[in-house]
Amino acid sequence: MLHRRRAAAMGALALSVLTPGFAGCQSSAFPPLESLLVDMKSPDPAKRRGAVVFLGAYEDQQARDAMLRASRDPDWGVRRETVGHLPYTGGTGGLLALLDLLGDPEEQVRSEAAGALAQIDDWRVVGIVTPRTESEDWRIRHGAALALGEMEDPIAEGTLKRLLEDSQPEVRAAAAGALVRLGVPSLATSLQPILNDPSPAVRLAAVKAVVKLDDPSLAPALKGLVSDPDEKVARAAIDAAGKLGASALADEIAGLLGNPAMRPHAAIALGRLRDPRAYPALAEIIDTGKLRRASEIHDLHTYAREMERFVNWADATEAMGQSGDRRGVTPLLRLVVPYTEDAPIGQGLLSAAAARALGRIGDARAADAVLAAMKAVPAEHSGSWLGDPAMVYAQALADLKDHRALPTLMARLGLRNRGWAPNDKDLDRLAHTIARMADSSVVPTLMEMLDGFSASKRADAARTLGYMKAIPAAKKLGRLTRDRDYEVREAAMAALGRIGDPRGIPDLVRVLFSEGPTPAEVAAEAVGRIGDTRIVPQLIGGLRTGRGRCGSTWPVAGNCAMALGCLKANQAVDPLIHVLRSHEEDHARWEAAAALGRIGDKRAVPALVDAVKGPFWWVIREQAAKALGTLGDSSVIETLQEAGRDPNSSVREAAWDAVKAIRRRTATQPAATRPASAAPSSHL
Repeated sequence: MLHRRRAAAMGALALSVLTPGFAGCQSSAFPPLESLLVDMKSPDPAKRRGAVVFLGAYEDQQARDAMLRASRDPDWGVRRETVGHLPYTGGTGGLLALLDLLGDPEEQVRSEAAGALAQIDDWRVVGIVTPRTESEDWRIRHGAALALGEMEDPIAEGTLKRLLEDSQPEVRAAAAGALVRLGVPSLATSLQPILNDPSPAVRLAAVKAVVKLDDPSLAPALKGLVSDPDEKVARAAIDAAGKLGASALADEIAGLLGNPAMRPHAAIALGRLRDPRAYPALAEIIDTGKLRRASEIHDLHTYAREMERFVNWADATEAMGQSGDRRGVTPLLRLVVPYTEDAPIGQGLLSAAAARALGRIGDARAADAVLAAMKAVPAEHSGSWLGDPAMVYAQALADLKDHRALPTLMARLGLRNRGWAPNDKDLDRLAHTIARMADSSVVPTLMEMLDGFSASKRADAARTLGYMKAIPAAKKLGRLTRDRDYEVREAAMAALGRIGDPRGIPDLVRVLFSEGPTPAEVAAEAVGRIGDTRIVPQLIGGLRTGRGRCGSTWPVAGNCAMALGCLKANQAVDPLIHVLRSHEEDHARWEAAAALGRIGDKRAVPALVDAVKGPFWWVIREQAAKALGTLGDSSVIETLQEAGRDPNSSVREAAWDAVKAIRRRTATQPAATRPASAAPSSHL
């Protein structure tokens, strides 16, 4: 209920801004239910919309009844606002209302109803929606196709393929999009006919499907579509050809460079295809015009137009780098400029993107400008869509084989302050970039940092040594697994895993057998990376451990189960099954279920089925359902469907995902060989 109240409060806040005069909009409290029910009877659609936003926060039967009535409101905006609350109304009323809304006259309502149906934690909904694909009303068929796509259940493959031949183009387009979401292996052959569909909407959906499938073998099917009479289809096909590497279409795309509307798209696609004919048009895009400053933008229309120009610039910059054409160095260098406080909007992002493109081209002439731009980035401006701009510049210099940034990067090791507060991804990027630039001569310096007073510097040095695979540092890193600082211990263990030296195993095993809170997951992953199976008997012995010697509740058995899963140790299947069935620690049972899923041995199926059904902690039931989905045994579908009615929503979701995963594996089987349990139910 809390998340629904929060959603209602956020909706009310938005409504108070967009609909001044709505009497019920109070950010500090919810309006009384009685006043909302009165507003629901108002002739003013704005009042009814606002009331629906708040009704979702109430679990009173009167509020539910009012929402069900709102789903039939004459105003489509009220119906749209109601859709998101219907999955939570309880009973079958919300489900039936959503099914009716699949045939709503407004496409947006149908689309949102389809998404809401996918939120209902019951696998049987697929069977209820499927018959609606045979309705005489094309809008109901369209909504049903959208819903089947949202549910992503491969059992609907046959139904959706039939809808590819529907008489209504909107239905065919929805079916094509839904099949992509299902991940159907045989979709490529089904797409061939609809790529030549008479409806532009269907052709556009088919082209988008080709992009999502990311299958280069489909590239020849785009021939002709890059010159489609419909501009949207042509643009999508050109972009798809570039992304799929369709070099066979380069001549046809190059012929569009003379068309002003298609020229930018054709140039970007040719750049991605490394075709030299892309250069003049890409250079033209990069050199044309200038970015505006924030003070020059006074309305949303201007802002939207400016963002469109920026996206074109960014795409052209990226394509110039992908083209590898050294003629692109000169125009790209004009974009690489040092940071200034009064810079136009997006200049820093474009500068960093251009540096990255220059790194891909690999021309050493760019190094000086990139280095100057990197040094000019203030620490307080470290965040951007591309990540820390200074790190983007540094990575470009690494691509250019220029190591002059190394001292600056080394100085960042251990740096934590108000200006630069990196997350784990930033720290990994820093360590990886130094490892790309540096040679073995910096290893002694990094090893000295391991003995330093600063914990953050010890952690950063450990990460860097791990990426450098510095075997001489393994002994010191092993000692750091006992460091007083948690971040240092975690970084040292991850580094030992990347180095891959079996001499690090004793220190990692000691962590797994320790009784206090430790980065056991990192240690288990490191053991799996090293892959030394000689420790499997020792880990199996650890499965018999209950509580620690000092009475600690931290489960050593769970840590050992985790490590055995990372090692994919088949000889541990029976001991792990024993842990799952009878260990005293819930954490150990949970980790045993996860490990059995990673190992992938079907001997574990009966034990995992019992765990899904059993009176265990919900986390164990959830993990057992996930493991069954990984194992892919179709005989457990009925068990998972029963788990789809579990009291816990996380267990229901895991069971539903597992059913879909198993069905996806069997989607290519002939219908006669599919298990009966894979058939959808058509009723609740």
